Amino acid sequence: MKKLAESLLGASNTGVVINQAITGMGGLGKTQLAVEFAYRYGRFYRGVHWLDLADPSLLDSEIAQCGAQMSLANFPADQPSQVVLTLNTWKADGPRLLVLDNFEAVEQVNNVLTRLRHSSLHLLVTSRRTDWTPASGLRPLPLELFTPQESLAFLRKAIEGRNDKDDDLKTLAERLGHLPLALELASRYLNGHARLTITEYLTQLQRAFDHSSMRDWRKDHPAATQHDLDLGHTFALSWEAVKDETTQKMFLTAGYLAPNSAIPLEIFEKALEITSETCDEALDTLYGLGLLRRSEDDQPTIHPLLAEYARGLAKEKKEILENLADVLVTLSKEALDTGLPLSFIPLRSHIPVIASYAEEAGLQDAGALWNNYGAHLDDIADYSGARAAYERALKIDEANFGPDQPEVAFGVNNLGRVMLELDDLPGARTMFERALKILEKELGEEHPNVATLVNNLGGVMQAMGDLPGARAAYERALKIDEANVGPDHPDIANDTNNLGGVMQALGDLPGARTMFERALKIREKAFGNEHPDVAQSLWWLGVLAIDEDNKRTAKNHFERALNIFQKFLPYDHSRIKNLRSYLDLLEK
Repeated sequence: MKKLAESLLGASNTGVVINQAITGMGGLGKTQLAVEFAYRYGRFYRGVHWLDLADPSLLDSEIAQCGAQMSLANFPADQPSQVVLTLNTWKADGPRLLVLDNFEAVEQVNNVLTRLRHSSLHLLVTSRRTDWTPASGLRPLPLELFTPQESLAFLRKAIEGRNDKDDDLKTLAERLGHLPLALELASRYLNGHARLTITEYLTQLQRAFDHSSMRDWRKDHPAATQHDLDLGHTFALSWEAVKDETTQKMFLTAGYLAPNSAIPLEIFEKALEITSETCDEALDTLYGLGLLRRSEDDQPTIHPLLAEYARGLAKEKKEILENLADVLVTLSKEALDTGLPLSFIPLRSHIPVIASYAEEAGLQDAGALWNNYGAHLDDIADYSGARAAYERALKIDEANFGPDQPEVAFGVNNLGRVMLELDDLPGARTMFERALKILEKELGEEHPNVATLVNNLGGVMQAMGDLPGARAAYERALKIDEANVGPDHPDIANDTNNLGGVMQALGDLPGARTMFERALKIREKAFGNEHPDVAQSLWWLGVLAIDEDNKRTAKNHFERALNIFQKFLPYDHSRIKNLRSYLDLLEK
């Protein structure tokens, strides 16, 4: 309100043309703000005049109706003369505030504003469009969603006759994305259903656009501004302005991604098979219509209710979800292959969302998406989350491929690895043995994937105290890998690290050092000196140096490993905590 007052009433120079636009997605309360401004500040004007410009071709009719309401003397009978008289009266006896409500036709801006350009006429435009050109002279004032605190305050006041708990009100506000119109519609419905709890209402709102509360529930209680109280109709006004097919597909695609999360542009470009230039043009249109918003780092985001609206539009276009799922399987796998958890971060919020929709639609890609998500959680030591994702993936893959296929064996192996991290040793061993049995049968006993399973089985045997059995497993895995990929492949480093660990546990410290140093040399050559896998090798060499009573060497290895891990892992990651603990002990 204050910004509007400063803009529309703050100019001290006469002859200044003042134009202001309230912009933002449908349902933010742009018209309500304009009404309130007119109510509070109208006394500073000779008159306040409301023009509905949803159809700019009716501009003359709107002006003439205002003139008729003013009861101007000698008001002519024909519309052109009525318009001339009304405009001349406004210009001669100002200042006047003209509210141009629902002005969405950006291409008509010059035709409309030229007719009304005069220092006595202060224009206040309400519009979903944010893409007004500087040449229009409109100064945009973007209207934002409610903050969580504002949503809570609004709901408390709107349903003050009920005894709902604040936590329930916060949950409702979150479900409706803090959109003022949606909160208004919900409060109307709750006030009309006193016995309906918010928990019960939220259950009914699983499909918000199908619920009567969001669909002009009480037509006998219209809005004070006479605006549509149907949430779907509100969004449709913006959607119907999207004519380009690529732009339409981009909005539908965004509906299957995580709301309120930055969307990497690569997702759109690969899913829609478009160039960066085409992507930017489509985004500009969706930003301008308020269907997408810019995040703080200048990437697109979508409001949760708009995402739900987009999915409703995409129901009959199965290829939208199929293409998106396929692309995210590839992108998430590429991110995992870097070995750098930070590479996965831009995708992290989106993968479980698209995986859920793919699973619901029965897409085969759902299993791969949950597997990739689990692998990332495993990388960042969220083992409980990883286990849940792997179990979900396994259930999908067993249904798609059968219980004894290689695709299932990989999922079983993943689940076993995270069970091992969670100290469920019997469960992990069962998983590894099941996966190994499948792969030996399907791929043969000398296949590199069999070596991976043998390595993992060795790990659980070592954890269970069977050191000779673990050593035999690691030696078998190393032999298979050397035969398949040669002596200097990164897979060999994994094998020698594992073998070094069990040799150390068996008291063969010189043998362990030979294995660890070989692994470090391979990884430095393959990945460079600043890779997390290099840090892992340094870790083991540091632990070995402690056993060898060589504290100086141990400290050097730990410090170098810590410097590397800090570049790639969160501050509170278990590996970083453990390294700091080792260094603290060495200082004592």
